[in-house]
Parts: sequence; structure tokens; C-alpha cells
Amino acid sequence: MDKQKIAVLVSAAASSVRDMSQPMTIAPDTDVASVLQQVNRVLDQVADPRAWRLPDEQLAEQTQAAYRTATRVHALGLRLLAEVDARGVPERVGASSTQVWLKHTQRMRPETAKRDVQLARLLVPAPAGDTGVVVWADGDATMTEGPPVGAATGLALAGGRLGVEQAACVVRALHELPEDASEQTRRAVEDTMIEQAAHHDPVVLTRLGHRILEYVDPDAADRQLADRLAREEREARRKRSATR
Repeated sequence: MDKQKIAVLVSAAASSVRDMSQPMTIAPDTDVASVLQQVNRVLDQVADPRAWRLPDEQLAEQTQAAYRTATRVHALGLRLLAEVDARGVPERVGASSTQVWLKHTQRMRPETAKRDVQLARLLVPAPAGDTGVVVWADGDATMTEGPPVGAATGLALAGGRLGVEQAACVVRALHELPEDASEQTRRAVEDTMIEQAAHHDPVVLTRLGHRILEYVDPDAADRQLADRLAREEREARRKRSATR
């Protein structure tokens, strides 16, 4: 395959992620199997991209485009996984949970399967104006008014604005908030984390997530710190009593 044809094929893939503000949706009449077959056929054509022929600038651009496209394909898989989860398909085939089913079928690490199940559930926002529920992989749930907190993360992932690991950092930051955190605080945390994801990798995002409450709601952060110190003091007293 010549250099020009390679550039055309990769540019076509890149066009699907150029407007990253648009979420990826699956129309009711879309034949997903046919779409995936077409994607695979295109990828077969660039199995050997002969990257050594590409100028440096074009090589860098197309490498980034390929990674963004891979993220969107992963997001499609997560949307399908969300439907698998909602229908209870794993339980009907003998798996104890969606996480266990995904780990087994995809030969994943348990933590990777847990992450994907969490993200899949974020990719199915409630209709505007309805009460939403974010259900985490460990069973916790958060009630919200309007689209559920976390839906923006799902849309950003589906649209290519977040990588999978970055989206997991947002989920983790939301999950670490105190139980009494307001919906306004949760949305502020989510929006801030998504904004920061445009500038930072998952390592830095994780650190930010641990301290994000201090930025968006200092009073809540103070209460959380006071609660933690109180728990630590109670635990220290319990240990001292046990050794007497």
C-alpha cells in the first residue's frame, strides 16, 4: 500500500475523533456488527502502515489519531457492556457478576474489569429531568436530580476527550468524596477533573483527585478531615484499651 493511501485511511479514522465535543451514540437502527466488521476491514488494510515512509509531523499526528480512535472504540465496547450489565446477561450464563464475566471472557486483570464496569455504567445517562442513579461496581449508589453525576465523564470518554485511564481517575475522585457531599459539589469535582484531564496524565490526575475537594468545597474538605482524624483517634483509643 502506498504512502498516499495510508494517509487517506488514517485520516479517515482521525476524522471520527476530530470534533471531540460530540459524544459517540449508537442509533437504534445501527447494525453494530456491520460497523465493527467495516472497522476491522479498514484496520486490516493498514496492518502494515509502513510508518517509516511518513514525515515526522504526519507520523506524530497519525499516531495520536490512532490512539484517540482506539479510545472511542473502547468506549463503544463499554456502551455495549453497559447493556450486557443492565440486562443481567452475565448472571444468566452463570457468572456471579458483570465484572467476573468480563474478566473471564476478555482474560482481564480483576482491577481492569472492575474499572470497565464502572465506566460502562457512566456511559448510560438518565434522561434530562429524571432522577439518576450512579451504581458503582462495589454496590454503592448515588441519587441525583437530572442526568446522574458521572454522565459527563461518560460523554467525554465516548467523545474522545478523555482516555480510559483518565476517566477512571475521575470515577475514583467521585467515589472518594464523603457520603454527605452535595450534588453541586460532586458535579464541580467531575467538571474540574475533566478540565484538568486535558493537561495531565493519570498519575497527576490521581493526585489531584485525592485533594480535589479542598479546591471545590473547602468546608466539606475540612469536615472530611475532621471525620478522619476522629476515626483515627477512636481507633487509637481502641488499640490502647485492647493492650491493657
